[in-house]
Amino acid sequence: MIEDATEFELALLEHFLFIADFSDSQGVKESLQEGSLDSSTSVERDGKDDPKFSRSSKESDFNGKNFDDRFTSQRLVKDKGHPLLYEAYSGLIRKHPNVYLIVAGSGPWTNRYKDLGRQVLVLGSMDPSMLRAFYNAIDIFVNPTLRPQGLDLTLMEAMMSEKPLLASRFPRIKGTIVVDDEFGFMFSPNVESLLEAVEAVVNEGKETLARRGKACREYANSMFTARKMALAYERLFLCIKKDTFCSYP
Repeated sequence: MIEDATEFELALLEHFLFIADFSDSQGVKESLQEGSLDSSTSVERDGKDDPKFSRSSKESDFNGKNFDDRFTSQRLVKDKGHPLLYEAYSGLIRKHPNVYLIVAGSGPWTNRYKDLGRQVLVLGSMDPSMLRAFYNAIDIFVNPTLRPQGLDLTLMEAMMSEKPLLASRFPRIKGTIVVDDEFGFMFSPNVESLLEAVEAVVNEGKETLARRGKACREYANSMFTARKMALAYERLFLCIKKDTFCSYP
């Protein structure tokens, strides 16, 4: 409880609220501000090291395959939206035989994806050392989650790898990550909306997706790096020491 916090802990809470990717940071902030905290509370997002997630032409073709468009997703469970992605992609490949889905991860939907045939490549669980090659192998990153969530680090990684996003339209994703239409596409969490979105991706073509990816990387580097988070922590402690550091632009 806030009432039981020490003086130092209250000083921390007075100006900063640091939330990792698993938390609904804005919701927590609003809840705290309704209590004993004032509007000076700020939310600092989690960060990622960007050197590991970068564009590399040497790793642009995964397994040596040449695809028209390549999509990817995450952990293969229901709440991550794989029933939607499976149905939408099943409809897409009937009209676009050169569009491939690369799925990283493992889970109950692995065999279902494999049933779609040669246009789906299921990689299983991946070692972190393979992430750079993986992100560089795709044209757009898909996050079809069925539930609201905190700040998804995979979306940040994809943006740092210069990839546009195709994501469910939830407030946290729209308000923090896909804040500009240039960064990708959003859809309501249903099959019809997702199919419409992937059709738009295919019709747009690689060159436009590459331009979107560059915009994504520029935004991610300005917002989501571990350096930015570290600087925010530094400012926090300076603020505790001296009030002049507690004013924010």
